[in-house]
Amino acid sequence: MTTGIVQQQDHRRYTADVDELYSLTSGALAELLTYMLLKNSVHKQVFAPFFRYFADLFFQTSKVKHMREAEPALIEGIKNWLSMQNIDRKRVERGQELFEAWGVALEKQGIHTLTK
Repeated sequence: MTTGIVQQQDHRRYTADVDELYSLTSGALAELLTYMLLKNSVHKQVFAPFFRYFADLFFQTSKVKHMREAEPALIEGIKNWLSMQNIDRKRVERGQELFEAWGVALEKQGIHTLTK
């Protein structure tokens, strides 16, 4: 029988989950950039993992009150990037910039902790 009480996830577990998502996103971006270097193009199937992991990381962390209060412009920029339909070099480059900025913002708030 459920009590209707929602329990908050353990903070250490949450940051570990975020760190894992960050690493997966970073790896997918490295693979995408390598493909672009070798083939001088953007392939949808190579772009897809970066998009998926970055979107997951963003959706998991943008709901945090500290992030909403501290980074409204960055959140809006990422939402716009996620809604774009084209897949080209400029979108990848913008995605890389946004991912790097989001990582810095997560670290400032103590949510992403890989470099600590």
